[in-house]
Amino acid sequence: MKKALFSALWLDIANHGDEPPDYLSVFIRRDGEDDAGKKYEGIIDGMKCYTAEQLETALKAAGFSEATGHHHPSKPWIAVIARK
Repeated sequence: MKKALFSALWLDIANHGDEPPDYLSVFIRRDGEDDAGKKYEGIIDGMKCYTAEQLETALKAAGFSEATGHHHPSKPWIAVIARK
């Protein structure tokens, strides 16, 4: 997760040159609470599935003024939109 999230963040920042992006979108197919995500955490060394709330908190701590999580009603999919 950390490597994938870092890669997504780096690509987003790299496309904006010296200016950080105004918005950041994170889309994940494991919500940190489903059985499959927990299974993979046990199989893949260092993997951690985060909840939308954990991602919101981390993005706000990283300097984003707003971060809002959205959870699919029937699947373990989450989206977090953060604003600079």
